[in-house]
Amino acid sequence: MVLLAVSFANITGYFHHHIYVTQPNQLGVVEQHFDVVNGDAMAPTQYRPAPFLIADSIFKLLVMSGVANNSLNLIRTYTFIRLLLMALNYVLLLIFFRTWFDPVKSVLGLCFFVAVNPLAEYFYFHQPSDPWLLTFFLLGYLAIINIKDLLLPLVIFIAVPFKETIILLLPGYIAANWKNSSIARISIFSVFSMAGFAMPWLALRLIYGARES
Repeated sequence: MVLLAVSFANITGYFHHHIYVTQPNQLGVVEQHFDVVNGDAMAPTQYRPAPFLIADSIFKLLVMSGVANNSLNLIRTYTFIRLLLMALNYVLLLIFFRTWFDPVKSVLGLCFFVAVNPLAEYFYFHQPSDPWLLTFFLLGYLAIINIKDLLLPLVIFIAVPFKETIILLLPGYIAANWKNSSIARISIFSVFSMAGFAMPWLALRLIYGARES
């Protein structure tokens, strides 16, 4: 099942970058990368710096090790990160499905996800936060179904610099626990989750200031 997840990641990750990034938008991706890293990008991209800074750090390490410092290798760095993340995401998705289904139905669920995934990338440019966001959503869902409430605010806190839509984990948490938990418990962890969201959200706007959208 893990090998299947890795295989799917190689297929979807490679074609994502071949179709949407490397061929039509390579120059734009490189410009966007340096705009964000230098703090010059527009909203909301500038408020989602984490995937760009991670890619930049990995790229600099590769250059120090002897890899050529050019735009193609920067693009390849993003491709490599996406391949790793999507492999992890497909494994996490299989673990999520196995909560309710046998291995065969879980693999069918993964196949369905892989099949519909391109629909989410129609008229796509370059959003390196998306595979990271999927990772955090899956970790959050696994925390919810395993009743690891303390992990939810932490996942939200870490994920905000990648993409602020991680806050949508909170209504998922409330819906999942509405009939099985007390109002007090739900309220406490909802407040913690909102605080975990607000701190990095406000910090990013203080760091980068107001940006035109």
